[in-house]
Amino acid sequence: NRDRPVTDFSSQIDLLREITAGAVTHKLTLGTWFARAEAEDNSLTQTYLAEFANAPRLVNLVAGGVNYTRNGLVDPSVGYTQNTQSARRTAVYLADQMEMERWAFDIGVRVENMKGNISRERTATFNGISQGGAVEGAALTSAVYGTGAYQTGEVDRTEYAASAGGLYRLSDVLNLYANYSRGFFFPEIRGVGFSPLGQPASYEGEIINQAELGTKYASGRLTMTAAAFWSNLDNRRSVQFINTGGGGVAEVVTELSTKATGLEATSSFRVTDAISFDANVTYTDHEISKAANASLVGNELERKPNLFVNAGVSYDDERFDAALFWNHQGDAFANNSNTVVLPSYELVRLNLGYTLTMANEQPLRIGLAVFNLFDSEGLAEGSPRVGNNQTAGGQFFVGRPILPRRYTLTATYRF
Repeated sequence: NRDRPVTDFSSQIDLLREITAGAVTHKLTLGTWFARAEAEDNSLTQTYLAEFANAPRLVNLVAGGVNYTRNGLVDPSVGYTQNTQSARRTAVYLADQMEMERWAFDIGVRVENMKGNISRERTATFNGISQGGAVEGAALTSAVYGTGAYQTGEVDRTEYAASAGGLYRLSDVLNLYANYSRGFFFPEIRGVGFSPLGQPASYEGEIINQAELGTKYASGRLTMTAAAFWSNLDNRRSVQFINTGGGGVAEVVTELSTKATGLEATSSFRVTDAISFDANVTYTDHEISKAANASLVGNELERKPNLFVNAGVSYDDERFDAALFWNHQGDAFANNSNTVVLPSYELVRLNLGYTLTMANEQPLRIGLAVFNLFDSEGLAEGSPRVGNNQTAGGQFFVGRPILPRRYTLTATYRF
């Protein structure tokens, strides 16, 4: 049972100015941004035992003369939360876009402060509840409740981001470009822990450095791009809620640093004014470079395939249109320990449409879309609540499958 009210406010002010100095045109942006948000997390967690058969029902469990559930419920509550988090973020930034005959440059910098406040009610467990004289299991003779005392703390962090990019026009059909950026993410405040003395843990930004080098080609009916990229993420703070053996849920915080390198290419070829082929491919070599748990170092990132491939053909003569798209997603792992494999899968989508001309030349398009045309099977991800417990050889696997074949019929009238 959850109650999570949220309030937020944000504002942004930009000043824009264009200046020409000789052969260089500058487009300047000076701005500021402010936001404040507050969110509560009030929850009462109860555990139940159920049988899911032709007639699902709650189950009473008695073993060795001990009652472990009553009317299917492990009662009273086994989890209690009453937390409030608020954050105020303030930023200023300056950017300059410079245009010349063959060169173009972009530079920018941003400084942002994050101030957060945390309030968490302390809990206690009351034992020895009488349940009518019966012999009860431990869960039925205890209750978790809020004590009315709160653990509070404040975090404050300032980070900066900077970026620079350049493009050179080799010819009318070919460009070369490169860019580099240093950015940041502020971790979720709800993932901040407290020391035994009641002090909030250190709060640092997740720093990401990225670079890309590529080329773009466009001539006649053919357009192509190719690029190599690199990224490095430090102090990534991952917050997960994992099922515990006693039926509760534990908040698990993992700090990681990751790196990735890869190649990406796209192409588009228009055979005629009505027929075109499009494709793109991305290959990424990614790994955990630093972790508190040394056994994770060198492993691949969770839920991130190495290979993505898309290809499609489309037809549109302004009366009849059709498109067929194929997508391939490579193998991935459901967890950072790389013990739960998500096999690769493929999807095919089909779109068909016919456009009628109504009064006053207004078009009416009747469309049919088919998702997962061949009803392929695959797992988009494993269970985020099971973590490393979901390994091969278990009696069953809990995950999120890709959706089966779906049909969508649409009618679009423009007037």
